[in-house]
Amino acid sequence: MAIISFFGATKMDYTHVKYSMERDSVICGFDGNCRSIPNTTTLEFSNHFLAGIENVVPEMPDDAYIICPTYLDRRDKISLSDTQISFTGKLKYDEQNIHGMIRELAEESGLDARQNIKMKPLTIQNGFIDNGKDGIHYHASTYMINVNNLVPLLYTKTHARSKDDKTRRVQSVLYGSFDEVRGLLGEIKFRGDKLCNDNIGSLRAISAHDFKNIYELIKR
Repeated sequence: MAIISFFGATKMDYTHVKYSMERDSVICGFDGNCRSIPNTTTLEFSNHFLAGIENVVPEMPDDAYIICPTYLDRRDKISLSDTQISFTGKLKYDEQNIHGMIRELAEESGLDARQNIKMKPLTIQNGFIDNGKDGIHYHASTYMINVNNLVPLLYTKTHARSKDDKTRRVQSVLYGSFDEVRGLLGEIKFRGDKLCNDNIGSLRAISAHDFKNIYELIKR
């Protein structure tokens, strides 16, 4: 049974959930060093994902592992904070969906998805983000990518210089067998302790079982 708790007085307030992992997981820094995290460990997960992930959940193989970004604590920039179950980002005004996905994934994971250039999104859906003001209506393209179609990048500089289009977004869910995911994460090596300016301090691999449980928890 998962241990569940919410931060904040109401569902509108919380930004994270605590979840007690039911399967072993792995966390890897951007120096190629990985360590195993035993099940029953309680971790924090962000409640942020985009419309369309509900179509990924039933398609995810039961024996798969999913790569997730884990962020640094914004207060000290050293300790790890919450983990997000998908990679998300905004498109630039001059970008096509597929190009934005490749750029965002490079910036947030250090992985090269350019061989997926002809890939079609699993789903394209409209969504809404309640930001406490007027809210943001957006159009999201969601991609489900097998890690066998990804390779580590040597650097993560990108060249999209136009402004973000908050109404157009992309989301990627990366998956594979435990050995495939663990092997790929061990090949990602960069100087420094985070990736670009997204405050991502490490990548975590979680089981499909926990991924689906966390999704069900967050969507409530």
